[in-house]
Amino acid sequence: VVTGSTSGVGLDVAREVAALGYDVVVCGRDEKKLERAVALVGRVARRGVESARFDLESLTETRAAAAAIGRADGLVLCAGCWPTTLRYTEDELEAGLQANHLGHFLLATRLLDAGGVARVVSVASTAHAATRQDRLE
Repeated sequence: VVTGSTSGVGLDVAREVAALGYDVVVCGRDEKKLERAVALVGRVARRGVESARFDLESLTETRAAAAAIGRADGLVLCAGCWPTTLRYTEDELEAGLQANHLGHFLLATRLLDAGGVARVVSVASTAHAATRQDRLE
């Protein structure tokens, strides 16, 4: 299972994992981008490629996706966002915190509860380098 696999690092990870011969679940929130990603991953896949459409900014959608996925042997957390304005989700949580951390935590714990996920990899970016250190003190 690879979150954020409709573009960027997530798409590259999904393609590499599929080329190694593993089944892959491509995850994202945009249906058209998911279709494109499944086609791209499918070109190199040696086994199955499926998609799971959900938005990590919705705990309801994330719970439903975890239930639909069921069991997974591996989970790569690549999805992320960098909100430029303060915005809250339908769950009344700050959008960046929910999409980047809480949604992934919920997905991982639900998949673990289903008896799977031997390995979890959390991918980070260098976005933190853009922060002003003097504002953190």
